[in-house]
Amino acid sequence: MCRVLGVSERGFHAWRQRGPSGRALQDVALLIAVRASHERSGGTYDAPRIHEDLREAGYRLGRKRIARLLRREGLTGVSRRRGPARERGAWHRNYSVGFSIPMLLVAYAWQAVRSRFRVMAGQ
Repeated sequence: MCRVLGVSERGFHAWRQRGPSGRALQDVALLIAVRASHERSGGTYDAPRIHEDLREAGYRLGRKRIARLLRREGLTGVSRRRGPARERGAWHRNYSVGFSIPMLLVAYAWQAVRSRFRVMAGQ
């Protein structure tokens, strides 16, 4: 297996016997505070607000680290946004055929040009 992974046997066994890193241990402790903040908010807070909460509590860490922990645990906040942008009118609406109106117009125009040149070439 070591040959397939491209590592030495000694290095592999040393890695297996090594304990978790200091950062991994800090992440476990930090995750408790992150979950507590998330639960206090009723599940509405996401990384920026949790980051603010923890900074006020005296923790010094980055927002991206909190975002990584939230992602790993499957926790998400609630967004104030309404959702995806709404479509605006018939020119942007997709029909069941799979083409928007401008694409159909382009296709018909191209077909008309091709048939016109075909007639001219046949003369």
